Amino acid sequence: MISIEHRIKMLLWMLTVSVIAAGGATAFGQDEEIIDDRPIAPEANINARLVRAVQFTPEQVDQWVFNRWGGSAATRDRLEADLALRIDDLDRACAVTPVQMKKLKLAGMGDIKRYYDRVDQLKQKYAGESASARANANNIWQEMQPLQIELSAGLFGADSIFVKTIKSTLDAGQARQYQELLQERTAERGSATIEWFVVHIDKALGLSELQRRRLVELLAKETPPPQRFGQADFWYLMYQMTRVPEAKIKAILDEPQWRLLSRQFVQARGMEPWLKSNGLIARRN
Repeated sequence: MISIEHRIKMLLWMLTVSVIAAGGATAFGQDEEIIDDRPIAPEANINARLVRAVQFTPEQVDQWVFNRWGGSAATRDRLEADLALRIDDLDRACAVTPVQMKKLKLAGMGDIKRYYDRVDQLKQKYAGESASARANANNIWQEMQPLQIELSAGLFGADSIFVKTIKSTLDAGQARQYQELLQERTAERGSATIEWFVVHIDKALGLSELQRRRLVELLAKETPPPQRFGQADFWYLMYQMTRVPEAKIKAILDEPQWRLLSRQFVQARGMEPWLKSNGLIARRN
């Protein structure tokens, strides 16, 4: 049997994985995104990497923003492929006209261009800046982190040109079908995310099959979906677990499992401002 100390080490290791870690399969649609099996942490250790660099070059910025998804060009290809899939999905649900389809494609390409323009602005702002000054490292990280989060969540969210064009282009009948499609996709993604989360914490807690099933059912009932899905799903759900009545969780876990999990609730509660500032939970929550 795995000791409690070993389980603690496992969970702490998982909770401190950096967002900058290389690799990992993540697609880009909010609905169809492949969930990354590593939780994002806001205190990612990027500053030390930046300080060690000689200067902020455009190539370095590209690497920090896009390396997780295979580079700048590969990321653009995947974004365009995701846009095409979204339009096809919308066409199947709403039977869009050729004129509507053209507008939607232009809108989605506009979102992609707007994102890459922001990355280019970051490159120009820090081009040639010495990385020996920690202030520069802190500044570029603060500006780069929202770009990474946005890319992980998907560029075609509620505030995108694409979604705004959908709402202004569809007729009343198509709009109703679109809302039904959104509700279906959100429900599917929410269920998949909860199941992934439980599998992830099971690596440290050693849950039984019954415990996993009961925990999935509890979270599905007690936790609302995030404002947007992405790499912060783990931390969002860990935070939401702190808001579930303890008695309901204790009824599922044994005492050692509960002690191990509850130790992480202090950190999860402390992340509420970060979750709000990044638009992952509503500020009124």
